[in-house]
Amino acid sequence: MNETSLDIKGEYLIGFLSRGKGNSRSSSVYGKIINESNFIIHSTDKQENINNDLNFWLKQGKPLIQNSDAHTLEQIGSKYTWIKADPTFEGLKQIVYEPKERIKIQETNPDLNFDKAPFTEIIINDNVDIFENEVDNITFQQCIIPLNNNLVSIIGGRGTGKSILIDYISSGLGKVTKHIYTKNSNVVIKKEKSH
Repeated sequence: MNETSLDIKGEYLIGFLSRGKGNSRSSSVYGKIINESNFIIHSTDKQENINNDLNFWLKQGKPLIQNSDAHTLEQIGSKYTWIKADPTFEGLKQIVYEPKERIKIQETNPDLNFDKAPFTEIIINDNVDIFENEVDNITFQQCIIPLNNNLVSIIGGRGTGKSILIDYISSGLGKVTKHIYTKNSNVVIKKEKSH
C-alpha cells in the first residue's frame, strides 16, 4: 500500500485486532503486523480489559479503539469510542499522533465529563463606543457572540480586534480598560447554568 505507483500513501489507516496478552503478542508475525498498523481494535465487554489494553497499547504508542463485535442487531450501538476530531479522515488521522488525548472508550460523551468554561456567549445589546474622543466613531454593533465550550484562546491577525474584544469583556465585568469607553456600554456575559 505504500508503493509509490499506487499513489495512496497517507490516504488510509490500518487497524489490527488486539489479541490478549499471551503468546500471540510475542510472535514475530504479530509484531510485524502491529508495527505496520496505525491503530488497534478491541472488542471486549469488560471495562477492566479495556483499561488494561488501553494502557498497554498507549505505552507502545498505538491508539486503541473499541468496535461493536456485534453478532446480533441488538448489539449494535452498545459500545462506544469517542474521538475528539473533525468528522473527516484528516481528523481521524490525529488519533495516530495524540492517542491519549483524542480517544475515550466509555458510554457517555466525554464532552460532559469536564468543567466547561463559565461563559457561553457575549451579548452586545447596544452600539458601544470603543475609543473616547476619537474623530472616527468606532463602535461594536449589537450582536451575540457564541463561545465554544472547548474555547481556550482567541486568535486572529494583527489589528483584527483581539485586545479590544478582551477589553470589552473586561468592561462588562466592571474592570477599567484601556480601549473601551464604558459610559454607554451595555454588555452581558452569559454564564452557563450549573447542573
